[in-house]
Amino acid sequence: ASGSSAIPADPEECPETSEAEYFLFDTYTNSVEDDNGLTLLYESQTQASFVSADEGRSAWVEEILEGILRNFAEDSSNLHEYAREFVESNGTEYFYSYSNYQQLGVARHDETVVSLISLSSIYSGGSHPNSVQTAYNLDIQNRRLLRLEDVIDGSSAGELADLVRSGVDERFAVIDGGNGLFDDYADTISISMSYGNMTPYWYLNDVGLVIFYNQYELGPYAAGIIKVELPYEALEGILLDGTLTLGQDKCR
Repeated sequence: ASGSSAIPADPEECPETSEAEYFLFDTYTNSVEDDNGLTLLYESQTQASFVSADEGRSAWVEEILEGILRNFAEDSSNLHEYAREFVESNGTEYFYSYSNYQQLGVARHDETVVSLISLSSIYSGGSHPNSVQTAYNLDIQNRRLLRLEDVIDGSSAGELADLVRSGVDERFAVIDGGNGLFDDYADTISISMSYGNMTPYWYLNDVGLVIFYNQYELGPYAAGIIKVELPYEALEGILLDGTLTLGQDKCR
């Protein structure tokens, strides 16, 4: 409902913390060779850990981070198998080592929300790798993963769709009657803003709300990952009231 709070705003709901909480990052790299010394797979991943004085919060975030690690390991295992099968069937003349790269970072971390961004690049043959961005938006106080519906006023979903389309149009200006995107890109944006089934590709940062579309969603590979950053001040009446205060220390 309009005006309700997706994030607790009552100071009494804010936890007392005597120590800072933070993420630690390390980089894992590895190469997998076959019995003849041929490199079948390169892999590199940003591995994160979370430190907090709140043990329950720390355990919950670590569980999410472990899930990201497992997904990466599963992708690498599949790529290794695909590479091995290709070499066995086709030899090495047209084989280029497969790769799995993932970068993990924090777009926002405050008393209420953590937005983690994962950017993966996978190569399994062909002319180029494919890149995919994923976001994990954590309601840090209530220990739940947020959907876009949790921070958006449902009656304003159409208005949000208009803002996103305007942002895309501004980036891909129309030239000679076209803008280099798919003909139905506007319909794709509208569908992604359908309340109750809104896009999972979003996150919060210090400036505002970012909506993004991966390669081949709105346009060809050359269009890349398309991002639209909407400042908080432009989203008044669209974001739920509790979301508008993100980044402020509401416990003081």
